[in-house]
Amino acid sequence: MEQVTESSTESDKKNRDFVMLYRREKAAMLDLGKQDPTASVLLNFLILHMDTDNCLIVSGETIAEYLEWSLRTVRSKIKVLYDMKLIDILKSGNTNIYCVNANIAWTTYANKRQYAKFQARVMISKTEQEANQRIRKTRMKHIEL
Repeated sequence: MEQVTESSTESDKKNRDFVMLYRREKAAMLDLGKQDPTASVLLNFLILHMDTDNCLIVSGETIAEYLEWSLRTVRSKIKVLYDMKLIDILKSGNTNIYCVNANIAWTTYANKRQYAKFQARVMISKTEQEANQRIRKTRMKHIEL
């Protein structure tokens, strides 16, 4: 009897929202939840929204708006996660790229976790979009074509 297998593309689409967690690291996540429930919520927010390479480009303002926290709380909890080595923070100009430690959670094949290539998911809040549109409207002049 011939075995029918899914193509890798079909499998990728099917597992797009799948997140793997290491059992041995769940203890660290459990400790975080006991010690600092707010930081635990932030870690889960990042895991929920990260791309397949564990990264998310998002401003502190967007996180604050989404989670209904103060910006001060967001910054404080990002520092907790960074100090505990649960996340890393990369920079692209003035933009922060938050990367969840791939030894804790990941969304791609385990054998691809060692590669440095990544594409980050970008998350922009409604408030940031509206502010940027107001700035663009005042900076841009109408050009007749």
